Amino acid sequence: MKGGEGSNGHSEDGGDGGNIELFGGEAKGTSINDNGGNIELQGGLSDSGYGGSLRLTSGESGKATSGSIKINSADSSGISGQISILTGESSLGTSGSLNLQTG
Repeated sequence: MKGGEGSNGHSEDGGDGGNIELFGGEAKGTSINDNGGNIELQGGLSDSGYGGSLRLTSGESGKATSGSIKINSADSSGISGQISILTGESSLGTSGSLNLQTG
């Protein structure tokens, strides 16, 4: 899946690339148990080799600022959702590392 190309090369505002937007389904029920649909992304499974990775990379810019990556939970009148960053457990060695760094 890929957004459309903004192919007009005009110097003022020639053509932006197309967005790709994924939304979970909206819950229309009136019960606290009527939840909006999730979006789940998962790399491929492997019997022997490495499992597939999941990579989020912002867009590069030739002349301005590269795109941002934003991870946030939405506002709520109750309790807003948590953000969890986890590495997997390993039965044969150390678990994966967590690296945070700036450019």
